[in-house]
Amino acid sequence: MPKFVDHESRRAHVTEIAAELVAAEGRSALTARRVAEATGHSTTIVSHYFDDMAELMYETYRLAVRRSRSRVAAVLDADPTDIVGLAEPSCRSTPYARPTGASGLRSSARRSAPRTRRRAAGASP
Repeated sequence: MPKFVDHESRRAHVTEIAAELVAAEGRSALTARRVAEATGHSTTIVSHYFDDMAELMYETYRLAVRRSRSRVAAVLDADPTDIVGLAEPSCRSTPYARPTGASGLRSSARRSAPRTRRRAAGASP
């Protein structure tokens, strides 16, 4: 007897796992092997439910947008004048996102500064 699987829920589950990987480890963590490992299946789970990794990334992005919209809607429903509460959920892409503080922003600026100086001087990156 064949096994019946709800394809929409399985696809949604794979997308959620992919979103967790991206939020926890960054875009480079989104590989068929890593997603398969996290779901407990072979890599064919990715190729069965998605045409390619770009489609999985797109669905991961759409999931993050839906989550962000629902957080914003919850704040607006609770108190439409809560500006701080409104900004906070807009800054996170998923509930798994790592917070970045001022030190994270400074280190990011230091890494991009040499590239900016080279461009200003007319050199290629």
